[in-house]
Amino acid sequence: MKTFSKMSLICMTVFGMTANVSAHHGFSGKYDNTRPLWLQGTIQTVLFQYPHAIVSLAVPPDETTGDRPASAPFLSSDPVSDPQYNGRTVRLEFPPVSRFNSLENEIKSGDKVSVIVFRNCEQPHQLRVQWIRLTDGREVARSGRVQTEVEGCAK
Repeated sequence: MKTFSKMSLICMTVFGMTANVSAHHGFSGKYDNTRPLWLQGTIQTVLFQYPHAIVSLAVPPDETTGDRPASAPFLSSDPVSDPQYNGRTVRLEFPPVSRFNSLENEIKSGDKVSVIVFRNCEQPHQLRVQWIRLTDGREVARSGRVQTEVEGCAK
């Protein structure tokens, strides 16, 4: 009976951890690559942690869309501005890849940046950074397709 109880506890613990991870993490999501969003604003907070960096970006009320950058060849369409983010502070997740992880000492609170993000079709609709223009004008973009991209969100 003791062995059964221990095994049950182990199984419940593993299942519980898996459920939490998949519920939060973008690997379980579907990011719409047909409607890239353009956001710009001032970084409020930056947290580099595993598995990805999290940035809070204050988007001004009158935010506008920038031009499609040549350094973002992965885009299948021009980025658009979404008024629902204007005048708000939004949470951005960076993909856990070295080109973005290397920005740890490059971005800080107070920096003015532009980003192109893909929005998760699933709740809570995380915004995943695909491209960023830093304060000094440098641009950093991901390359290649990511397994969690979809062509449009199913209604």
